[in-house]
Amino acid sequence: MFEEFFGLGSIDIAKGVEIAIDLEKKSIDYYTEKSKKMESKDVASLLRFIAKEETTHLKELETLKQNLAKKKGWISTDKLGKPQGPKLYEESGSPAVREDSGDVGILLGAARAEREAKDFYEEFSRMIKDEKGRKFFQRLAEFEQTHYDLFDGILKASEVRVESADLL
Repeated sequence: MFEEFFGLGSIDIAKGVEIAIDLEKKSIDYYTEKSKKMESKDVASLLRFIAKEETTHLKELETLKQNLAKKKGWISTDKLGKPQGPKLYEESGSPAVREDSGDVGILLGAARAEREAKDFYEEFSRMIKDEKGRKFFQRLAEFEQTHYDLFDGILKASEVRVESADLL
């Protein structure tokens, strides 16, 4: 998806930050919209929670964009915090969705978007020479991997429940 950006040989940091901002905005919009359409209340709550995490990422990316434009440099990963999704997932009792619901398609779309964002952040971090910049985008990749794992876990839990029901 980002072959054109990475295929240039040299990296345009400002353009990469713009792509990251766009990824986060699209995620926020998707999770906010789709949370209203979910049949599973637990998964809808998780989508809203992840939208809040993505909002934090967006704010920090916008701050980073301003800092880089003003030549203030990179910002710390401290403001990003650490992924909290797994804790919320465990507290909700490993929610699952019905295989025949529209929730499955929403989760598949979310998982795909999280994987693409993670891949972008990982590749971008490898191309950044500044260690603080690399760490910033590596942390974003960690968040996206965590989100992917949450969606994957819900889908797997759903398959297990459906398979178990078929055996009865």
